Amino acid sequence: MLTLWHRPYTIRRFITENTSETLTVKMNVQPAKTDTHLTEEAGDMVVKKLISFGRSAIYAADKNTGIMADRLLYNELWYECLSSLDWTHTPLRHFEATWVLMDTKEQEEYEPEPEFEEPENESNGTIKPPESID
Repeated sequence: MLTLWHRPYTIRRFITENTSETLTVKMNVQPAKTDTHLTEEAGDMVVKKLISFGRSAIYAADKNTGIMADRLLYNELWYECLSSLDWTHTPLRHFEATWVLMDTKEQEEYEPEPEFEEPENESNGTIKPPESID
């Protein structure tokens, strides 16, 4: 598979019903069709449906175990994996997944985890020597 157009994306993967992990996966993500756009009240166009191509496994919901589908963070919005196909019959084996925009209530539940931030140092950047033990 040609990885020229693959970029890193944030994926939220559920391990159990209540446990998830955040991964970075390289994929080619694109709108499914031009008629799958939604115009918001502010006039912004939002893609309702995406397709992704990549080498990493993507998982849809498993009704037997109750584990939810993978989530994709794309343009600051969360999408849920609707289906995922493992194309093993070609020399360019890859996964093709279809994603749908999650509703506003679900968007709030899956806020991205904050990036690591340096704690503010009250000493204005100076490092204090360790206190000696008497």
